[in-house]
Amino acid sequence: MPVAVVSNFGWDMRRVFRAHGVDDLVDAYFLSFECGVEKPDPRIFQMACDELEVAPGKALMVGDEPAADAGTTALGCQVHLVEPLPVDERPDAPAEVLRLL
Repeated sequence: MPVAVVSNFGWDMRRVFRAHGVDDLVDAYFLSFECGVEKPDPRIFQMACDELEVAPGKALMVGDEPAADAGTTALGCQVHLVEPLPVDERPDAPAEVLRLL
């Protein structure tokens, strides 16, 4: 299953993924400061779908910012929102997503 990270972070988060040993789980990164467009603009989500060769209707966006992450709905993507809490306070969030898939 192809995975992309789409983020409005203003710095390169790849090193964080590498430091945690999970960078091999991500196929592509779409960081707003590199793409010149930021969420909720559907273009950044379309870029991710195009790179992964996934039709938007087959894509699932998982996020924690309703206003920003809902931009995918304009493309027909499904959206699953998790609580906007620190990761260690939402340990079941990945299991929720896996059940959806």
